[in-house]
Amino acid sequence: MKQLSFASHPPILALTGGIASGKSTVARMFRDRGAVVLEADRIAHQSYAPGTALYRELIRRYGKKILSPRKSIDRKKLAKILFASRWERAWLEKKIHPETFRLIGSKLQSALRRRPPLILVEAALHVETGYYRVFPGLILVKASPRTQLERLIAREGLSSAEAKQRLASQMPLKKKLAMADWVIDNSGSLRKTEAQVRSLMKKFKV
Repeated sequence: MKQLSFASHPPILALTGGIASGKSTVARMFRDRGAVVLEADRIAHQSYAPGTALYRELIRRYGKKILSPRKSIDRKKLAKILFASRWERAWLEKKIHPETFRLIGSKLQSALRRRPPLILVEAALHVETGYYRVFPGLILVKASPRTQLERLIAREGLSSAEAKQRLASQMPLKKKLAMADWVIDNSGSLRKTEAQVRSLMKKFKV
């Protein structure tokens, strides 16, 4: 994708955050206010849907144990493998990202035709991949490490050790903060988070 300009209307911005920081919650708040949110993680899943070349390659690499009862790739089973090995994670990211970015570009064109007030592209790895540089601005959702740990255990049913391992695999928050143009602290109540979203919407004059 080519470099996007902040002068474009609607504005097209990047949205990211660490695991269990509440990216999806914040994305929903923006969506409730009329924004279009393209979720890169969901779009990425299309690249290894049943019948695709990557679907077959994943089964060859990891076996049928990663399949769900419906024969699709079970994301939780795949995640356990990826978070246990940075080499496997890097291998899959290299496979997925080019196709994901192509699909996002196509969906952006479709979203622009709808003329929403704001478009956000949400991705967990905007900073790690450097993809955020395509956009004129980056919104970072953050939460305290303790909050992330508690959410991850509750959401994924992980042990404390497993949750800590996943958090440790993430890029340090300090590095992401250095790249962010705007930060939303999602450690507190939903009310406080919503107030920050409203404030940003006003800045974007949306």
